[in-house]
Amino acid sequence: MHTIACVEWHRELWQVGWVVARPRRMARRVGYLLAACALPLLLFSLDRWVSDRGTLGWERNAVRGGLARVDKLPEASGVVVLGSSTSRDWLRMRALAFLYRIPRDQVVDAHINGCHQACTWAEVRNMLARGRHFEYAFYGLNHFQMCEEPHSKRVLQHRMLLPREQTFDLWKLYAHAKMPQWYIARSIVAAGAQGPADTAAVRAKLRYYTVGRPQPGQSHRWSTANPPSPPRVRYCSYNEDEVRYKLEATRMLFDDLKHLATVSNVMILPDESLSHTTPAITKAWAAHRKALHELAASRPWIELIDMTEGGPWTPERFTDGVHLHQHEYGGQRRRLSHAVLRSMRRRARAE
Repeated sequence: MHTIACVEWHRELWQVGWVVARPRRMARRVGYLLAACALPLLLFSLDRWVSDRGTLGWERNAVRGGLARVDKLPEASGVVVLGSSTSRDWLRMRALAFLYRIPRDQVVDAHINGCHQACTWAEVRNMLARGRHFEYAFYGLNHFQMCEEPHSKRVLQHRMLLPREQTFDLWKLYAHAKMPQWYIARSIVAAGAQGPADTAAVRAKLRYYTVGRPQPGQSHRWSTANPPSPPRVRYCSYNEDEVRYKLEATRMLFDDLKHLATVSNVMILPDESLSHTTPAITKAWAAHRKALHELAASRPWIELIDMTEGGPWTPERFTDGVHLHQHEYGGQRRRLSHAVLRSMRRRARAE
């Protein structure tokens, strides 16, 4: 009897404990739910704080500027200029309008500063989602842009430009990077808060408030009185692991250009590295031209224009190794116009 009584007593005690614990579990679940709901609000508040109400970082504003120029001409369907500033510098909107015999308001300047292949692909997807189409597209590609260069602004550009429902396409591209998890993690953060995602801009802001305004050429004085040696020439080694991600981004960009424009003129742009004849750089440039010609050969809507033949490309012709001095662009633009006209005649004869 004593054993039976103990069993019954323990059963009643367990039932009482279960009744008491159930509200606790419910309260815990409600707490988790409230925390999950509050997380986007916290991220948004953090974004507004660290980004000066969404204005921090020239990369973010450059993306907004590019989209604004596209929206300013909603009916334009003649020519669109894509890529970064190195692409835009080779082209003048009025000259393109004159070249194709179309009104100036049919030419759209959609370039975004610092916008490499994946960024341009995201911008193309953005315009396609808006139903835009053009007769001609121009895109300039630099040699150094073919090597992977992880930077927080790159992921921020992708997140701002690409429609949300195409996120998995972006992550498939990231799978070709050396560290896919780095890109995907930043993409997830940028989906909720763009400011914290651009950590380089955040660090620059904190450095400004704690150390002060940067003094160009003086950063070495933190550790040594001797200034650093001049930087090496900027180029892409074209090692397989270095170019795998950018080659896939270039392939995806070329494929989607088919839907954005009838003909896409892709310019191979020169830089200072062409003035160096070391075997490594010569080999890298040969691999660069070969890779782009192979991509263009199987895509008839791509017209490859090699602008590297107007050398010698000595360092004195560039401001920073990749941007030409303004007085250099006149002759190069004439060469580009002649190349475009030859392409148009060749396509006309083929039809």
